[in-house]
Amino acid sequence: MNNKICSGCGALIQFKDEALSGFIDEEVYNKRLEEGKEILCKRCFNLKHYNNIIKTCISDNEFLDIVKTNITSDMLICYIVDSFDLEGSFIYDINKIFPNNKILLIANKYDLFMRSNRPTKIKKYIQSFLDDNNVKVDGISVTSSKDSESSSKLYETINKIIEAFKLSNN
Repeated sequence: MNNKICSGCGALIQFKDEALSGFIDEEVYNKRLEEGKEILCKRCFNLKHYNNIIKTCISDNEFLDIVKTNITSDMLICYIVDSFDLEGSFIYDINKIFPNNKILLIANKYDLFMRSNRPTKIKKYIQSFLDDNNVKVDGISVTSSKDSESSSKLYETINKIIEAFKLSNN
């Protein structure tokens, strides 16, 4: 076996089981390695080039191990939650998973709320939810993937946090 990892998801590259994460055909792997090309597992390759998702068998613990392996303490965690399903999309022990990282909570789908619900109102609700669950974040951003203006503001917020805390921009 080799010690290469997929540059897309961070899974350990393997050649035996297509149903498991990190699978790539060994001939394709060797060819891409010879040509100096990016090494992507089959799932990430299909996602990147064909926008096609292949399901893999991976446990929550395996996923967290992959994430933890690829995250350093000088990185900002941009944690995206569903504004309409905050409790269902929330990881309650995010501070335990990333104890040394700055965390920006991004509440998506703002465009689906009634116009009377301003971002400040949603931020207050989210902050109350965080306080009730003893979760600390370094910022809250309310955004919509459909709105280019809120996407631009989010990008600015991310850059401000990275600069303020001298974090890695990888």
